[in-house]
Amino acid sequence: MLEYYILTFDSSNKSIKAERILRKNKLKARVIPIPEELSRGCGFSVKLEGELEIAKDFLKEKNIYSRGIYKFKEDSGRKIIKIGEK
Repeated sequence: MLEYYILTFDSSNKSIKAERILRKNKLKARVIPIPEELSRGCGFSVKLEGELEIAKDFLKEKNIYSRGIYKFKEDSGRKIIKIGEK
């Protein structure tokens, strides 16, 4: 089963900044379009494969807070669990 997190932000710019911070700190993160299950509009989010709490700490140090955090589980289908905000 594949598991990963999606972090959404108030702006595309914050998504890009978050990705840079996480990658600089050796976390597996990349900017992706917001999944259509989360938003019908356009925009970017960060897909994180790895340690959520560590990622949140790195972002907090730079005063970057997510709008929403979702855990995706993919097996034969896709399950989305909202696990927090900020």
